[in-house]
Amino acid sequence: AGRVTIIIFCSRPGLIIGRGGEGIEILRKALEKNVLKTNLIKKKIFVSKNVCHGVVYDQSFHDHILVDRMNYSGLSLLHSGMEKYLKDHSNGKAFHDPLAACVAIDESICKFAEVELYRQKGEWGSRLKENSNTFISISVQKYMFINTLTASYEKQLGYI
Repeated sequence: AGRVTIIIFCSRPGLIIGRGGEGIEILRKALEKNVLKTNLIKKKIFVSKNVCHGVVYDQSFHDHILVDRMNYSGLSLLHSGMEKYLKDHSNGKAFHDPLAACVAIDESICKFAEVELYRQKGEWGSRLKENSNTFISISVQKYMFINTLTASYEKQLGYI
């Protein structure tokens, strides 16, 4: 089972959300029904929830984000925010959306299998299928994720 995150940027979100949020539910159902079936999208890539759960921002990950050696304000904000988070959550945080965003930048971060996705009894699943042009992640190279996340091209040795 997996989850797809679609980010919509718009100047008037109320038009999409609708009264009481009904617009979001209509949009979700339409996407669920039509996006996977369309031929307009030549290649569909999904980062599975199972693979995302293998990427956890924990203390070890935090120690390898070398903010003092990188002048990126976004990375500094991430580092300081996660420092506070880790004080209360020592097990860390699964990094779903950052992993998916980095894979959008560099697909080689993950290994993929060609599949067809299906929905059964309210749950998502996948099965191998050639020529589907739909791919789901089956593993991740954590050091490549860290390098992409931090815009670093040096290997973050020790966190692989």
